[in-house]
Amino acid sequence: MGLHNISVQDSRSRPQTYQCCLMEVSGMVRTIQVPFHLALSNKNSKRARDLHLVKKLSSMLHHKNSLNEPLEDVVVGIISDIKMTSYKQQALDKVLSSKGIPSMVLVKVVTTISHQLKTQGPAGLDYEGQCLLHYCSVQSELLQAYNNLQQLQGKPLAAGQADREEISEDDVATAVGIEVDNLKNWLEQIKVYLDNVCQTKVHFATDHHMDTSAFLGCFQHVVSHDHVESKKKSGEKTKGGEGEERKGELESGDDMKMMLQLKDGLSEDLLLQLGTFLFRPCLQGHCSVEDLCSKLEILGMSSEQLQILLLRMWLANEKDFLKQLFCFRHFYQLMMALSQMATSSNQTKAPDADPMSVWHEVQTLIKNSSKIGAALVAAIFAKCIAMETVTQLAKSRSSQSLKREETTPSRPSSSDQSFDEEPPASPLSMDLGSEPPSSIDLNTDWVSVSMDVEHWDGLIQQLEDLLALSCVIHTKPSQEAFSQLDKAVSKAWTSSQNSSGISESQSNDVSVKRILEGGRELVHSLCRRFPHSMEHDVLQAHCTWEYIVQWNKNPEVTDFFACALQHLDGIRNAVLRHGVASMVWHTFIIKRVSSTAYLMEKVGKAPKDRLCRRDVGLSETALLKFLELTCELLDRIYQTEAETSLAPVFEIEDHWQLIQGPAPLVELAVGQPLPNHQLVDLHKQLSTVMHAVMVFGMKSIKVLGIFDFTTRNAFFRDLHSTIVLPSSADMDMGLLASRQQFLTRVITAAVQTLLPAHTEEEDPQSKHPTSPSTSAPTDLYRLSKTHAANAWPETVIQLAVVFGVDVDLVKRHHVCELYKSGYDSVAQEILVTITEHTEMGSQLLQIAGLRLAQAFIVDTDSVTVEKQSLLPAPVLKWLKTKAGELKSFPLRCPRPPVSDTAQLVGNIVGLLPESHSRYSLAVQLVEAVGSLT
Repeated sequence: MGLHNISVQDSRSRPQTYQCCLMEVSGMVRTIQVPFHLALSNKNSKRARDLHLVKKLSSMLHHKNSLNEPLEDVVVGIISDIKMTSYKQQALDKVLSSKGIPSMVLVKVVTTISHQLKTQGPAGLDYEGQCLLHYCSVQSELLQAYNNLQQLQGKPLAAGQADREEISEDDVATAVGIEVDNLKNWLEQIKVYLDNVCQTKVHFATDHHMDTSAFLGCFQHVVSHDHVESKKKSGEKTKGGEGEERKGELESGDDMKMMLQLKDGLSEDLLLQLGTFLFRPCLQGHCSVEDLCSKLEILGMSSEQLQILLLRMWLANEKDFLKQLFCFRHFYQLMMALSQMATSSNQTKAPDADPMSVWHEVQTLIKNSSKIGAALVAAIFAKCIAMETVTQLAKSRSSQSLKREETTPSRPSSSDQSFDEEPPASPLSMDLGSEPPSSIDLNTDWVSVSMDVEHWDGLIQQLEDLLALSCVIHTKPSQEAFSQLDKAVSKAWTSSQNSSGISESQSNDVSVKRILEGGRELVHSLCRRFPHSMEHDVLQAHCTWEYIVQWNKNPEVTDFFACALQHLDGIRNAVLRHGVASMVWHTFIIKRVSSTAYLMEKVGKAPKDRLCRRDVGLSETALLKFLELTCELLDRIYQTEAETSLAPVFEIEDHWQLIQGPAPLVELAVGQPLPNHQLVDLHKQLSTVMHAVMVFGMKSIKVLGIFDFTTRNAFFRDLHSTIVLPSSADMDMGLLASRQQFLTRVITAAVQTLLPAHTEEEDPQSKHPTSPSTSAPTDLYRLSKTHAANAWPETVIQLAVVFGVDVDLVKRHHVCELYKSGYDSVAQEILVTITEHTEMGSQLLQIAGLRLAQAFIVDTDSVTVEKQSLLPAPVLKWLKTKAGELKSFPLRCPRPPVSDTAQLVGNIVGLLPESHSRYSLAVQLVEAVGSLT
């Protein structure tokens, strides 16, 4: 049929046309369809026909739910129509791998194909036909085993298993063959492990059904020819080429076998699903071990592979099996039965095989498992089974060798031996290919057994150690461990090198009972197992590191940083203490300190919360605490006298000598180089300056501008770097002035954190954001030592020394600020340390004048007017001048007691020399103060 002269440019929209059709007179068009495999007439038509049928079978399996006839009839019909054996097996594989097909349908398909092949007779089957016949027989056995195992899944409890909950520890110990006390000890450890690690969670019931295609897909088949192998062993040679040899094999009726084994590269999930399908009914008591082993023998699998499969399933279902004591006995019995099957099979097929090869694989699987409790049980049971198997095998070999010696004719005695005969060969000159004496074999076997016992014992000891460690790690804090809802204030428990116990005073300071449920027993058990790894300094170092890691994960919780410093102080060895502190600085602290310094230098003041979070990763409040703790950390690094201490030597427990991994923390810490104290002091100065800016909210300050160019380039280097700093004699006067201005501003801000003394009303201008109280303290000594008014003046004095600023100037400024705030008694204590008396007297004279101006000029009334008339004219004029200065330089405490002002004026007279120009004014002020009383 044509297209009616219509040009179609897009092939996707081309209308349907027919290559061959028939038009009747009535106008009806009939199409002629020729099957694909009948359209070819050359020699490849047979292959194309089978390929077409295979594709048809694939399409039918994809739409099997929409078939109108039984599935098995359609599948059998298509496979029977396929002529070539290779495509027939390909079609059979597609059917067996298709999901959702019932096992009975597959059995019928395999049986039908096998029956068709058998009807052709051995002579009518080529090599591929024989392989397909054997393949069908193996698949039939697999399907039979699958059906048998499927019946066990929903089977009720076997006879004698109804009382499985009543199995005692003595019954398990008797079945396994170990001491009851040892078993109870292990079970107690596992119970603690389950209570702490395997927490009860809500989970849905799991369907352990395995699809038929998934079960069949786990296995592969290997063809072996017993006849050819026997010929090769006997030294016979075949004649002709390869084709003649194969033809002769087929004609002679060789015994061709299909060996069944697990496929390589199966996923872990599929292996666990297969293991659960095979062994879970037996472990839960739904069938006996004998019934399961009889059904597994139908598979013809290697017993070693079954053992590994059972172990994988046991390790993966730790929470289900360890809580039920009867599962222990069933697991042991099943492992023993599989081991006996493997031993008997090896004695028949490979008598020279190493009996410990499978147990080495078991050890590797246990070592790589993360399920410590199940791994410990598996190691204990595997050791008992392995040692019993190897011992019985060694005894069997010994008895066989003795029988051979009895059947061997005895040699003549040495007296009857002629001189012409050669002497017997010594063991050293024996041929390597000859059979060694039985005594050597026996000794070698027993040496191997003793070495294996040591390996198993070491593995069990390691698992016990890991079990105790896991219990401590996964123990959750109790509710009593928290004094607040959001912060844990309990300290981590640390033990001394002698971990036999802790004193009452130690338990009060570092009580683990507040952190762990049941607390101290778990940690004590861990200390007994790890006497070297839980040594005092090692534990303190790790506590320091873990706390700082936790702080780095959540920087807002600065309590972690503080706890890390507390544990750092607990390290006794100075070398280790310095190493841990240096690692903390370089790993976690230096980046945030540098970010803070550059941010403050950029904004020129204490940054706001938004900028702190953006550039430093901390809030404004957390940054304040962070800088304080950073200063404390640098103090500890500076004070470390590592060169006076010996480097510690850390030992490792015997069972963990061969463990490989990253270098321990203590080794890395000990290897840290000694610090350059100048560089440490520079970073301490910078951190202190930034801390002061944040504490007092200072503005118009460049934190890096306080340091010279050379010093700024030395910041944020490694603490062991070598630097050359300029001498204080070459200091620029502008830099010195900026430092002096900064220190005096800090002193002023520190004193202003105190409320003015002797005031009845609160002065709003004196209130500081960091003021801890709203009531004025009557005595400065009642405040804590960490209060800003007490701590910062001492810090400023230390900075003045290293900055090259006159310390006496800083002290004079402090005294003046205290007098302005009304704390005269505190100022007098600092006054005695001043060396420049004249300058101090002149500054105090100004403060006394402001106080008297407030009393005589500002607070005027009829009484004060009368008292003004009694003052000398120069004094009154000077006081009026000071009254005008009160607006520019106000006093925080303008009305102190008259007695304090009188004592202040007396101190001024004592400080000023008689030759001073203001000495006479000071003397006249004494009389003026006296007139106020």
